[in-house]
Amino acid sequence: PEIVHHELQGEDCTCPDCHGQLKEIGSAVQRQELVFIPAQLKRIDHVQHAYTCQACSQKNLSDKIIKAPVPKAPLAHSLGSASIIAHTIHQKFNLKVPNYRQEEDWHKLGLPISRKEMANWHIKSSQYYFEPIYDLLHEKLLEQPILHADETSYKVLENDSQLTFYWTFLSGKHEKKGITLYHHDKRRSGLVVEKF
Repeated sequence: PEIVHHELQGEDCTCPDCHGQLKEIGSAVQRQELVFIPAQLKRIDHVQHAYTCQACSQKNLSDKIIKAPVPKAPLAHSLGSASIIAHTIHQKFNLKVPNYRQEEDWHKLGLPISRKEMANWHIKSSQYYFEPIYDLLHEKLLEQPILHADETSYKVLENDSQLTFYWTFLSGKHEKKGITLYHHDKRRSGLVVEKF
């Protein structure tokens, strides 16, 4: 935590009765407050250092270069850090902030990112990190003897008359390790269940 000390200074350190010097006898936390710090961007440059063995070089054995390991970026060839990508996903899917509005907000913070690039972040993150988990859970769910399924209609855009459906597939109530998976489809038919 950040601590702010409130101390007497200068003339305030004299006794109001006898004008003698005051001596501090203690301190105590009187109140706590939470401060909102608005979002800010920080650029981090990952600098890779390279090394060579001086002994081997002097013996002319080799000039082998050894480089320090650098953590991989969440998405190759992208400025997006894990925190920014996660924030855009949270904004879009939890808070329902569309990419075009996020694009405006990021521009105000100094990040000239397009809505197309954000959409690519979401798609690639899903493919690289979430699909393998989903596929494994899907495989485990299909091994269970009883499954439940339900679909809910959903309008993607308020002015769009066409409905789309979110399907929920889940374990029976007696399964020790319950699994719930969501599936998006334009259809409501039983073919969705068969192909799942």
